Amino acid sequence: MAKAETGAELYKKGNESFVSEDYDRAIDLYTSALAQDPSLLEVYAAKSQALIRSERYDAAKTEANRGIDILRGLAANEADSRASDELKKCMQRSGVASFYLGKYKEAKNTFCEAKKLEESDKGITQWITWCDEKISRFGDDASKISSSASQQPSAADANQQNADTKSAPAVSISELNLSGETQAAKTASNPSASADSQSAADTAANQEMPVPKIKHDWYQTETHVIVEVRIKKLDPKDVKVEF
Repeated sequence: MAKAETGAELYKKGNESFVSEDYDRAIDLYTSALAQDPSLLEVYAAKSQALIRSERYDAAKTEANRGIDILRGLAANEADSRASDELKKCMQRSGVASFYLGKYKEAKNTFCEAKKLEESDKGITQWITWCDEKISRFGDDASKISSSASQQPSAADANQQNADTKSAPAVSISELNLSGETQAAKTASNPSASADSQSAADTAANQEMPVPKIKHDWYQTETHVIVEVRIKKLDPKDVKVEF
């Protein structure tokens, strides 16, 4: 009979799946690792990160907050810094998940709390700056904007959104429609504008920025900016990086 894998072994396999970008498998392995050994402090932030990469932000936030609840007491009582380090990671994951859910004020508060654990962390400082940028444009909470009222952005909106990606991570298109007024409502109040509106919409659609087909991401440490371009099954000899 095969020996059951330990929590540490499952965690290691989860990390291998994460590096291979098999996030669903990584999440399953992290879940099993915690079931085997809930004292594996590193798994909470790791699982939350895999959920973020899978764009499952609600679940990522729940997992990160679970880790925060467990680690907060340990960080206060343990002599070593391991629990404190993992607590900061979980706070960062919770903040990132809140950010992508459109809960900018909540995200900022979480990042500020994480920063108290390490004032010199420039990555957290950058996230706080991004939160401030979003709050100034969209308010504290853009998560409640109805998707049914959302419209495709105009060419100007698309260009502005493209410009914003230079300073902050992209968020869902729904946050661009803050007026709450749909095209149908506009047409109902002014039927004669229907043809003009349709023509303008067609023009805007033709001018929209194309959506990249290749997933990519980046993050920043104190000394480096790391850019990830996620293309699987490439032969290394066919890959060339130019700056």
